[in-house]
Amino acid sequence: MHEFSVMSDVMEALKEESLKHSFKGVKEVVLEVGVLTFLAHEQLRFSYKVLSEGTVFDGSELSIEDRPAMIRCESCGYEGEGGFRDEPGFHRVMPTFSCPKCDEPTSVVSGNECIIRRIVADVEE
Repeated sequence: MHEFSVMSDVMEALKEESLKHSFKGVKEVVLEVGVLTFLAHEQLRFSYKVLSEGTVFDGSELSIEDRPAMIRCESCGYEGEGGFRDEPGFHRVMPTFSCPKCDEPTSVVSGNECIIRRIVADVEE
């Protein structure tokens, strides 16, 4: 389960932040997850629930926001969302994108990341 491994890394970063800022309790964690990570939201939520037990994150809500795939075309200068078909093979190999304007190959600018966007917590004063 790839999601459990990713969430383990996320929880380590969250725990570091909780120590740095003396969290007493956490209400919500917001993750921004790129569509190119192919991470299943329900599996992320399950992993978060399991990994947060017994920590200041226990009982907090995990909100997940999708981050679209953004591409750049070096040929014509197009920069924007890139579409692809979600096929099972893409979970092992990154899909390729072609420019919607000139049909040339593009590079991925974003959409393959998992970012801790916000933590809503009570802190010690």
